[in-house]
Amino acid sequence: MSLPLVEITDENEILYRRVFYKHIKRKRVRLEAFKLRGPHELGVSVSLARYTTPEAILARGLPGQTLVMLQAQVPFALNLKILHAPEEDDPSHCLLVGDNSDDICDQLAAACELVPRPPSSLEPVGSG
Repeated sequence: MSLPLVEITDENEILYRRVFYKHIKRKRVRLEAFKLRGPHELGVSVSLARYTTPEAILARGLPGQTLVMLQAQVPFALNLKILHAPEEDDPSHCLLVGDNSDDICDQLAAACELVPRPPSSLEPVGSG
């Protein structure tokens, strides 16, 4: 059963996104980390921090991924909507919906901060 999508409106919310190390160069997230992968995607997946932890997000991810964060005010300033779209295994799941141009993706990427890996993680930090 899918729940109705609810628009997030608080610009102070913190959002997380899993990204592949190949999308980080010189400690900066590249715009490719925010590009849609095809017409089947309704928006860019992010997680609402108030409903999860960095460890939980990384545990659901794939090898070769790390975590970045950004404030909701960034997508709002770019005229993107944040829709809370919880999934069965991820109550924090949201979608960034709107223009997915290279310029918008680059601005999202530039506003991201790398989230330190949990101490238990042995995967190297992307330095590409």
